[in-house]
Amino acid sequence: MKAKQLMSLLLVGSALALASCDPAGTTSSSPTQSPSDTGNSQTSPVDTGSSSSSSSEEQSTPEPSKEYAISQIEAKDQTYTVRGVVDAKTTKGFVITDGTASVYVYLNAEPSAYSIGDYLEVEGKIGAFNGMFQFTAEAKIAKLSETPSYTIPEPKTLTAADLDKWSKATSFAVTDMKEYKWQATAGKSGDYFTLNLAGSEVTVEPSYKPDEFNIEEGATYEVTAYFAGYAGEKYGNYAAFYLTSLTKTSEGEDPTPDPDPEPSDDYAIGQITSAGTYTVRGVVDALTTQGLIITDGADSIYYHDRDAAAEFSIGDYVEASGTVSTYNGAFQFDYENASIQALSGQSGITPAAPTALTKAIADSWATKSNFGTDEIKEYTWTAVAGETTVTSSKGQTTYYLFPVDGSNTTIEAIAPTSDFSIEVGATYTVTAYFGGFYKTYASIYLTSLTKTGDATGPAETKIANINKVGNYTVKGVIDAITTKGFVVNDGTAAIYYHLNSTVPSTYKIGTAVQLSGMVSSYHGFYQFTKDDEVTVLNEDLGITIPAATPLTAEIADSWVGKESFAMTELKKYTWTSTAGKISADGKSFFTLKIDGSDALIEPSYTPSSFVITTGATYNVTAYFGGYSTSSDYAAVYLTNLVAAD
Repeated sequence: MKAKQLMSLLLVGSALALASCDPAGTTSSSPTQSPSDTGNSQTSPVDTGSSSSSSSEEQSTPEPSKEYAISQIEAKDQTYTVRGVVDAKTTKGFVITDGTASVYVYLNAEPSAYSIGDYLEVEGKIGAFNGMFQFTAEAKIAKLSETPSYTIPEPKTLTAADLDKWSKATSFAVTDMKEYKWQATAGKSGDYFTLNLAGSEVTVEPSYKPDEFNIEEGATYEVTAYFAGYAGEKYGNYAAFYLTSLTKTSEGEDPTPDPDPEPSDDYAIGQITSAGTYTVRGVVDALTTQGLIITDGADSIYYHDRDAAAEFSIGDYVEASGTVSTYNGAFQFDYENASIQALSGQSGITPAAPTALTKAIADSWATKSNFGTDEIKEYTWTAVAGETTVTSSKGQTTYYLFPVDGSNTTIEAIAPTSDFSIEVGATYTVTAYFGGFYKTYASIYLTSLTKTGDATGPAETKIANINKVGNYTVKGVIDAITTKGFVVNDGTAAIYYHLNSTVPSTYKIGTAVQLSGMVSSYHGFYQFTKDDEVTVLNEDLGITIPAATPLTAEIADSWVGKESFAMTELKKYTWTSTAGKISADGKSFFTLKIDGSDALIEPSYTPSSFVITTGATYNVTAYFGGYSTSSDYAAVYLTNLVAAD
């Protein structure tokens, strides 16, 4: 174990200029960064920092009046000056700690000018990656000749409870960036090594791993590393760490199975209780466009591989071998580190009969983050088909929904094959394998779909009564207009109609309309979309729209991380805000935060009639439109914006 008590730090000579590094020449065991998204072992978003801008360094002893303790870092887009000792290095930056907390300094380059134990001052703007605060690449860095008086804490022992807690979080404080120690058998997930903790199903990945840490798949190591945040589903569901030491304690074993082994419990799917390397046998019992379900009659697992989905058929006897990790809390083989082959002879396997899916079962999924292979089984139920549209960095994707009566759990069919013709609004008898749960939705892999009723016209209701995906008709008046749609209020609640294009001049503030169609969910609220019918009504509906509610910091804080809202929460608020600006995925967005709250509030689809200037203070009136848990911001639809006196 490395010594943690700081030794005297002496600097000799003149100032050292920070060496310029070619980003294309560096290597990383994790992808590039995005300021408002989590990281991923499968998809790489855009860097937070500009690759043409490197951190600057000076040899100095700055004025202490500028200094903060690292533990005082508590907000993005704010500028801080902190001092600390380098205690971990990666291929893209380094961790400094001052004994109160630790923070990552992202350079987007090899930190060749700095060594473990260097005492530094860092000044710059704070961003976030994987939910963890960090300095961006534009930070100014100075080596200090002083000797700090604090002691760096010893590494804590990593537990499964720690990992489980982090997997449910969307943001972390700098005090959460602690150094941990544990023992791990190295595996792989895609192109990245894993150092998973025995007894936990959470994937652990060393991020931006320096070449000095040589990892051999299958070998066992004593690991120490700083926790660096958690990447959500969009980027692979893994806990990120920055390595500080790695000691091999045993060599890896060859996971290659006997080419024709005798059947035994060694090949039962139920043996899979944690991430690792396995070989299993079973029959194909469900196909998607992206993979297939293998069952041995007792348990089941998903094999993720679009080529395999095209190669195999229902009933084929197969053997899968390779790395198993988790996705949406469920175990699966990943084609990049696994193989599948057809076996000859009779399997003797009979897939279990489908289990009747109930509200209680669907609700129970939402309370769990991990599922055993015995829970990945086939269910049957009756559902009215719906749909929802999800927007990501790759564009918009539409998913078909098959809700269970009485349950608020969203059930999405993942990658259904062309064999399934789905009509929104029609009633079906569904059989499908449960495939895991993430945040607000359960994944299912369809096995059969029988239409039992045609789509019927939606019944008229009040907006406040909308509490699940389905067909609805509502009447109300337009009370807010954006560049992509408008808000309709019927006096009981409001709902957004997402047109996804310029709003026709026919629709104005105060216009009475009828909306009719299938509502889907977005940012935690139900909404109508472009395919739903809009009718202008030439009548007075007698609707009184409630006055705007004063927005408080407590209300704004209550939105953070929340994944679903009642329609009565989509209401109009008023507050005073000094406009800010952030950048994400190569785009810039205005912010209208409220004093006293860390909640990032972004006006969405803002019409050109609202001119916002960074640094100006405004009296704001806007409808709250939901919370993006993937990008950590509250969406609002402006109705009024007046410069404050």
